[in-house]
Amino acid sequence: DRWIGRIKELGDYLRTGLRDIPKVTIFSSTNTDMCAGLTTYAVAGLSGPELQKTLWDKEKLQPRSVGTELLRHSVHIYNNEEEIDRALKVIRLL
Repeated sequence: DRWIGRIKELGDYLRTGLRDIPKVTIFSSTNTDMCAGLTTYAVAGLSGPELQKTLWDKEKLQPRSVGTELLRHSVHIYNNEEEIDRALKVIRLL
């Protein structure tokens, strides 16, 4: 239960941060009862592969692109809020 709870907490943290960025559209569920650590989203003006490359180049973070438009950001118990904050910082500055 602690393990699942931590993953859900980190996923909620990421989605909350993404919701505050106007150019971001979240495509995966944001219902806390139906989601955990996986969030799929897009950033207006960037393809999924471009966003993946930007996060790697700027912060050495490796969420994966999904198709040509989306990014799949997966958090787990080995992630922390600081890593999510680094990703959100990059996305805010785009």
